[in-house]
Amino acid sequence: HREKSDLSAVVQYLRSTGRVDDIILWGRSMGASTALLYENLKDKMVSCMILDSPFSSITQLFTDFGNMVPNLSGWIKDILKWMLRMSISSRADFNPDEVEPIENAKRANTPALFVAGVSDNFVSPDTHLFPIHSAYTGPKQIHLVPGDHNSTRPVELCLTIMRFVNRYSSSSTELHLKVDKKSWLYTPWDWESGNHFKH
Repeated sequence: HREKSDLSAVVQYLRSTGRVDDIILWGRSMGASTALLYENLKDKMVSCMILDSPFSSITQLFTDFGNMVPNLSGWIKDILKWMLRMSISSRADFNPDEVEPIENAKRANTPALFVAGVSDNFVSPDTHLFPIHSAYTGPKQIHLVPGDHNSTRPVELCLTIMRFVNRYSSSSTELHLKVDKKSWLYTPWDWESGNHFKH
């Protein structure tokens, strides 16, 4: 869960350059959960977030992993969860029960777009994305895509993200970002420089 500190260091560096006044956090899986944990700092430089497949809590992940094994009795699952908890605590020196992005969602105010693959059986939308989205107190939107946890996301999702960013971020105006499929093949600065014609 120290990734939140890493993210904070990146944001502080960008702030120190004096060249950045608007940041969009875009994370997937642990990255999405990290963005949720960072949101509680209420950094005004962060205008919005794209959260692809965040987990609601490490404890819920333990429960989900136990449920993947058929015909496993409840007491064995409890022992396995205890072993995982002890292993993480001793190796990483933190209590996994304290990592609960869903609790941060209950105090959030940064606009967030939630994304998940409908066939994700690793971080299931039913036990993670949907509960987080429901608990989230800031402006929010949800978008489901085909595929699982690690599937390549479709171009259509990029269009949804672009519309979301255009609504909440001042950067979209400054970079003249285009809401069309072709524009997502290249970066905004490639379009401005004409470099996309060279590809």
